[in-house]
Amino acid sequence: MGILSSFFGKDCRDLSDRYAALADDAAKRARASSTDPETAAKEVAKKCGLHNKPREFTAYKDVAAYLIGTYEPEVAYFVAVEINEQYAQSLGYIPIGQIVLAVEHLDKFKKGFIVKTEELEKNPSLAIGINKSPERTKRAVAFLTYALLNFPNIGTARKAFTVYRVPEMRENVLRKLRALDQDVANYIAG
Repeated sequence: MGILSSFFGKDCRDLSDRYAALADDAAKRARASSTDPETAAKEVAKKCGLHNKPREFTAYKDVAAYLIGTYEPEVAYFVAVEINEQYAQSLGYIPIGQIVLAVEHLDKFKKGFIVKTEELEKNPSLAIGINKSPERTKRAVAFLTYALLNFPNIGTARKAFTVYRVPEMRENVLRKLRALDQDVANYIAG
């Protein structure tokens, strides 16, 4: 019996089970993709100069734009997880937090993105990640939602939600969560 169940009883256990089912669904969609997260993480690291990044989310705006523009949101999140697995030790910090914050702030960055023309020719969908648009915002919201669904339990997801500070993104993530499960969303929102 989990800690939430022992304090709040059967209803909370049901909520935890529903949260776990949402997380499983997101993971299944990501696994159904033809993208290999391990290979993709290496590609992102190379193209975005990951090895030289300071522990500052603004330094990860290119990573965020690349992930959002190149992959479906649930796949992008699992590529970010793989970046974390492969590079946390060599960076000396956990990069996934910086990536998630950079995704949250994509629409807030004032300076543009520098992308080689040949990179855009090879990957036209990258334009979604670098140009402010409703599509980029929608994909960023989905990414942030999947990030919340990747925690071991709903209590941890609730704590993690407090890290989201951009009001529009918080509201949109909650809207997306409510579309998936109203009660789970309300619990995560606190």
